[in-house]
Amino acid sequence: MDGVIVAATVVIALSALASLWLNWRLSEDNRALRKAGTEPEVVAYLAPDPRSGFFLDLVLENVGQGPACDVEYFVDAEPVDFAKHEVKYVPARTARKIKSLLPQGQRVSRFIGVGSRLYSEDEEARLQPFRVKVWYSTLRGARIGPKEYVIDVAELGGSAQADPGEERIAQSLEKIEKHLDHFASGFQRLHVETITTSERRQQDQERRARWEQEAAAAEAANEQAS
Repeated sequence: MDGVIVAATVVIALSALASLWLNWRLSEDNRALRKAGTEPEVVAYLAPDPRSGFFLDLVLENVGQGPACDVEYFVDAEPVDFAKHEVKYVPARTARKIKSLLPQGQRVSRFIGVGSRLYSEDEEARLQPFRVKVWYSTLRGARIGPKEYVIDVAELGGSAQADPGEERIAQSLEKIEKHLDHFASGFQRLHVETITTSERRQQDQERRARWEQEAAAAEAANEQAS
């Protein structure tokens, strides 16, 4: 009889322990679900500027379910490689604070460069991949990070080399002129105004200056929006 009582007591104790463990697991799962529904998640990636497709931006976006506070990032890249590709507005190996509060679904963009200067089919000539580390806090004050994201201009492929419309038009005219050269007999040749090498260089310099001004204006607008 005593043995039956002892066995029953052991079974009851084990059942109580199992119930406590199950309740603890359910509580942890519920806490994780609530956290997933309220926590921010700031990610970093490279994207074409929506206003000028041939500009590329470094984007930090809150894709989570809650606001992110005190958002900071650090670009782990080679300064020499950045200087080689004229990356000026996102300094390498420098920590920056971008937002005291980044609401859910919002993002901050930083101009990183002109696509044609950053990307090349030649792997050695293009901007080398680099890492962006991101830190941020929740509304409860919990600090998250660093979270690391690899930024690789090669992922954008040829779209990173999008040219201005006038450049594409000029290239198309050159192609048309070459095709028309084959029809030398019986047709009046199309007259296309030509320019000297120095004049073309001057035009390229002016066009590049306009790009720089637009990039600076875009960066200033982003800073004000921040």
